[in-house]
Amino acid sequence: TIAIATAGAPMRRADQLLLGWIAPRGIVAAATAGIFGPALVAAGYPDAALLLPITFAVIIATVLAHGLSIGSVARRLGLAAAGDNGLMIVGATRWSCALGAALRRLGIDVLIVDGAYAHLKQARMDGTPVYHGEILSDHAEHTLEAQHLSHLLSATENEFYNALVCKAQGRHFGHHRTFQLATEVPTGKELKGLQLQQRGFFAFDPGATADVLGRRMEQGWTVQTTKLTKTHGWAELVARLGEQGTDWTLLGGVSPTGAFRLYSKEQKFKLDAGWTVLLFAPAKVAERGEAQPAS
Repeated sequence: TIAIATAGAPMRRADQLLLGWIAPRGIVAAATAGIFGPALVAAGYPDAALLLPITFAVIIATVLAHGLSIGSVARRLGLAAAGDNGLMIVGATRWSCALGAALRRLGIDVLIVDGAYAHLKQARMDGTPVYHGEILSDHAEHTLEAQHLSHLLSATENEFYNALVCKAQGRHFGHHRTFQLATEVPTGKELKGLQLQQRGFFAFDPGATADVLGRRMEQGWTVQTTKLTKTHGWAELVARLGEQGTDWTLLGGVSPTGAFRLYSKEQKFKLDAGWTVLLFAPAKVAERGEAQPAS
């Protein structure tokens, strides 16, 4: 029935299969059983009294089966991210392209999206997958293959566009996995800025705006990685690098199991031994052997 109902629709085969598995049919079965059960009993078929309870038992069983299996089925069909992996970056700049290239070297899937083809040149040269087009368009909605990506970072210079992208894409990624670059709000006027309900989580440190990241990139800062150990953990790393947010910026990390996390002051996580830390710092940090250049 799902195949017939979706015939000719602009849907991928995987979408049709998932819809066919979870499409609600219980209400039709219950309504039919409620009508025909009593009628059959009145017509002399006493066993028809079991029709309604059997129908509801089947409905409960299928609801449980669908609810418990939808995640694994969606992943098998390529319609859901396999774990905490993958980042979509909206806005191609020197800095965001460097971040994408560094993540790919760590085995993290990355897709960079931008409406200006020329902006994607560096990403294409790095071998990073790109999408040329408007992320909010119907074309992107129907054709963009992003099921393997679990996090979104809107990194354009327009804070309101970033907020719009995060809100629009929240239904795909989950609001807790949509991030945007910080905005510059004058001291004492925080209420004039967008509240969390109207935007994504601010990525990185409060001062990591698009302008600051771009300017530091011009000054020679690079995206770097370093692995934490039991003897050289987070405390030792901070002691060497200096003040976080001023001397360097924490971007995220990759767990020992390969799970990616994007850092946000509004959504912290613990970095333990075995984690690979992704940071943005002056090139001299890597030259001292404290971190490895990733870009």
